Amino acid sequence: MIRKALVVIAWVFFGMPAIAEEWEIEVESDLVIASITGNITYGDRQEFVFLKKNCEVVNNVFSNYTMKTANFEKLVVKFLVIEFNGKK
Repeated sequence: MIRKALVVIAWVFFGMPAIAEEWEIEVESDLVIASITGNITYGDRQEFVFLKKNCEVVNNVFSNYTMKTANFEKLVVKFLVIEFNGKK
């Protein structure tokens, strides 16, 4: 399973467009997190979280900032379609 996670991490590193920021890898007892800061707004962050017991599933976590007033409560328990490298 660790081998599969390394393959996915390698894809993330080499399959993504080149950006100036460096990827950070954090290894915990039960998970591995590959993360990078965003290239649109300082502080944006994208993370790929791999559970060591099941590396076939990758959780994608991201954060961003907005200056506009928004009601994020209506997004609770909603699925958001995300475009990533031109693909949805």
